[in-house]
Amino acid sequence: MRKQITSLLLSLLMLLTLLPTAAWAENAVHSGKCGKDLTWTLENGVLTIEGLDNMENYSSAASTPWADYALEIGIVKLPDELTSIGDYAFAGCKNLTEIELPKKLKSIGYYAFDGCQNLKEITIPHQLEALSIFTFRGCTNLAKVNFSANSTIDTIGAYAFYGCRSLKSIDFPQSLKTIGQAAFEYTGLVNVKFNYDLETIYDSAFDACHDLVSVEIDRNVSSIGDWVFDECENLREINVANGNASYSSVDGVLFNKGKTILIKYPSGHERTHYSIPSGVTEITRCAFSETQHLASVSIPSSVKTINQNVFDVTAKYGFTDVFYDGSTESWANISIASNGNDGLSTAVIHYGGKCGPGYETETKNTPAACTTPGIKDRIVCATCGAVIVAGTDIPATGHTEVTDEAVTPTCTTPGKTEGKHCDVCGEVLTPQEELPATGHTDITDEAVTPTCTTPGKTEGKHCEVCGKVLTAQEELPATGVHTWNDGEVTVRATCDAEGVMTYTCTVCGGTKTEPIPAIGSLLGDVNGDGTVNITDMALVYQYLTGQTEFTDGHKKAADVNRDGIVDVYDLQRLYEAVTGLNPLS
Repeated sequence: MRKQITSLLLSLLMLLTLLPTAAWAENAVHSGKCGKDLTWTLENGVLTIEGLDNMENYSSAASTPWADYALEIGIVKLPDELTSIGDYAFAGCKNLTEIELPKKLKSIGYYAFDGCQNLKEITIPHQLEALSIFTFRGCTNLAKVNFSANSTIDTIGAYAFYGCRSLKSIDFPQSLKTIGQAAFEYTGLVNVKFNYDLETIYDSAFDACHDLVSVEIDRNVSSIGDWVFDECENLREINVANGNASYSSVDGVLFNKGKTILIKYPSGHERTHYSIPSGVTEITRCAFSETQHLASVSIPSSVKTINQNVFDVTAKYGFTDVFYDGSTESWANISIASNGNDGLSTAVIHYGGKCGPGYETETKNTPAACTTPGIKDRIVCATCGAVIVAGTDIPATGHTEVTDEAVTPTCTTPGKTEGKHCDVCGEVLTPQEELPATGHTDITDEAVTPTCTTPGKTEGKHCEVCGKVLTAQEELPATGVHTWNDGEVTVRATCDAEGVMTYTCTVCGGTKTEPIPAIGSLLGDVNGDGTVNITDMALVYQYLTGQTEFTDGHKKAADVNRDGIVDVYDLQRLYEAVTGLNPLS
């Protein structure tokens, strides 16, 4: 019995979970005000708004007066005189399936229908001038958007239809001039044809429209932002009407009017190779992103700039080769953004414009050297040499060391430290450092003073180590000039006979002699030189002191007072005569 009751309760619970949310309050009635003179009533899933006033703006979905009952709302009925729908008015009403916008409606607020997942169709009244930002964002089942024939709408705001995956097509009104940022991002649009008067398409307007196949741009479009058709991997062609003053197309590829800027290559085009026309100088952001079939591209040397994300994930789709008609130097001068160009870093770059799809290859092997690894089985382009397959690295062999012996420096010759070099490649491994010459060790060669008869030498110097003469000794000739002493009487003169005075050189010891005249009869002339002078006084003094002996002749001359003896009185008288005090008579 207990099991039966439990089973019954579980069955009832399952049935309850299958009932729509609105069924819980099927008979409940909710009401209130949503404007100065506007009232609302929610009954049986139908939200009815009545009155003549405009709807209030709300700060969020949670601030609307029916926020607590949002999931109960299936149908919304609006008064014919209503001219505005407030911000966030029906945001989050996931079960809303039907609403008719009043013909006099002029504005719809921000996020007004954000997240109305079950809304399938909407008709935009002709007096509405713009769709605000995020108006129908996340209406994943919205499949049909109708614009009246006399529509005055000129702007579709940013993110207005973001994420409307069921929206496969749309007929833009003739009045439309601006499509805002990401307005149709992540929608299901397949073909897009812009009206004649459209002027501006903002960034990412059709980004990630994965089903988009073709785009027709009319003649008045003058501004297309970045990433407008990014991640549209099935897009096969972008065509621009003749007469457009800002843009052009060639083979479904979008360019600026002068064809100097490549704006977008359709990612889904089935060609495997594309040649960028000569004259293109710049490739804009995301131009080749998400290409599905492109394996190679030819780039002319006129290209100077490749912006961000141009070749961002092309490699994962099999993008392999770039054929550039310039040199490696000119390629290096191209301004290539570092962000999002992975396809270029993995592709093989061919230079010189001589190669193209179907090029031939050849295998090359490079032996390893001392410091340079070798390569085995490298595959290169036979024409330009571009590396196709890197091959296998062979480690460098390393150096074979040879010792360079040290050289000992001498007095005049520099030396070297020990070094090392490779015997194979000659590379210096340990450089020999030069050691300066030691310089000479000076030894002084003493000078030799020349004598009267013997030559001399100047002072000189020589090296004690190597013996080199540093300062040569110069020979000094013998002076030839004797230094005589005062002389010595070797033979005394007599009254009648000459004596001899002998002089000796104090340097060499040589001698010379001079005669001493005979004393004769000259009184006081003891040495017989013909004059009475101090020398005679000296001889008398020597005699008186016993230092010398006189002959009779000497005594006769020395006895100047003629008293028969030679004594101190004679010496005194000689002094008087020599000094002129008392001349001898």
